[in-house]
This record gives sequence, C-alpha cells and structure tokens, in this order.
Amino acid sequence: MPAVAAPPIAVRPLQGGLLGVARALPSDIDWMDGLSFVTSCPDGGGGWACEPPAGAIQAPVGLDPTPVSVKNSEASGDVAEFNSFFLYRERYCEGPYGAADVEALAANEYTRLRTHLLARELHKGDLSGVGNPTLQNSATDKTPGGGAQSLPNSLQALVDLVCQRSDGDVIIHAPISSLPQWIALDLLTITPTGYSLGLIPVSFDCYPNESPAGVPAPTGEHWFYASGTVEVAGSRIETTTGRDGAARQNIYRAQTEQLNILRFDPCNILAVRARTC
Repeated sequence: MPAVAAPPIAVRPLQGGLLGVARALPSDIDWMDGLSFVTSCPDGGGGWACEPPAGAIQAPVGLDPTPVSVKNSEASGDVAEFNSFFLYRERYCEGPYGAADVEALAANEYTRLRTHLLARELHKGDLSGVGNPTLQNSATDKTPGGGAQSLPNSLQALVDLVCQRSDGDVIIHAPISSLPQWIALDLLTITPTGYSLGLIPVSFDCYPNESPAGVPAPTGEHWFYASGTVEVAGSRIETTTGRDGAARQNIYRAQTEQLNILRFDPCNILAVRARTC
C-alpha cells in the first residue's frame, strides 16, 4: 500500500534567541525605507562637589549651593541610520507534492530561521549588505591584555555596561554553542521563554563567534557582546510559488520573503572573549 503524502511537520522558532529579547519597533514608525535617530551617547555628566565653575547651573536663591550642581548632559547629536532589508528562504519539491506542500516547507523554514538570520545580521550585517551599524563594527573589545579569562570573570566587563548606558537597558548576545558552559556554571536564570544573567536578558542565537575585527575565536573560547535595547519589525510575509523546468518534471519552487529592519543604539557596545571549556 503506497504511503500517504502528508504535510510537513510544523516548526516553531528558537526559544531564547534574539527574537525572544528584542522589542517590537513602535508601530507608528514608517520604517519601510529605513530610519534614523539621535543616539544616546552623552557629552558628559556628573557634578561639582564645591563651587561650580562660571556658566554652570546655579542653585536657586535660598538653597545651599554646596550640593552637586548637575551639568547639562544631552545626546551628542550623532545620528544612527538603519536601512531595511529582505530575508528569504527558497524550497523545491518534486513528486506527489504540490504547491501547497512546497509553500508550507518554505514558510516553515523561514519561521524557524528568522531569529537566526536576524541575529547574524545584527552581529555582522553580511546577509543584507545595506551597511547598517552592527555589533561587530560598533563594539569596544574589553578582553584583558593577558587574554581570555573565565566566563564569570569575563562577563563582569559586559555587566558594567549597565552603568555606562544612559538607558540602563542591557542585552548580552551569546553564540548558542556556549550555552552548555553557562548552564554547567549555573550562571543562568531559565524561564519557559528565555534566559537571563540575574535580571539581564541573554540572547543565545546563531551569532558568529567572532571578534569586533571579524576574527574567529580560538577553540575553547567564545566572543560575547553587550548592547542596549534591540528593536525589530517585519512586513507581511509573502510566498510565491511556481514550476521549474518542463511541466512533466513536476518540480515546484516556493520563495518566502519578508522586509525587515533592526535597530539598536550603537553607543557603548562592548565585547569580550572568554574561555568556555
């Protein structure tokens, strides 16, 4: 008795990857042709413990002028620009399977891989070629001069980003191949939807294991990055289907594509290389 042609097995996206920690771009932003915004890099801040210099903000009359007088600390005026880009997956099928089956395969694969494709694009921008800021080209390497340290010691440099960012919002980006070491060292808080280092979310995804200069990490080591909030948006997913070659070949081709955009504040991005075995 011949086997029955059944639809593909349904899939779900990776839990705990980039799409689990990224926020949706505000819906009122028309991002299809790209967007730009002023970064949050501060000009400086702090205060004066003694008499403030001329031109500083003075304490109101009747108040003690000795306490700290806050200097104006606004964004530097640098502008970050992000362009939109297409991601797609293509599938072929032949035999007793028709257009609906090959469409389902393409849609399944894109659904499963979108978070990985976005993580790679965020990290090094090589899928789209649109020239957006990336984690790699924005990061400062915090690896000590003596080389990679243990994972807990190395993470201290990334956690310090909480104190450096004006928004205080930090995400750690980790290659998914490093996940067993985090678990072995009991570093993670694990929930049904993702991971965190204390209260700091950690995205385990298909990030390239590379330095800010694009050099792969040695065996037994991983590169980790820390950024502020990442926002993402995508258009409606479109699937086109057609036949390839002569009709008698019964080969169907389906392409699923989506226009996407990612953005993050490229100020104060940190990277560190750590020993992971």
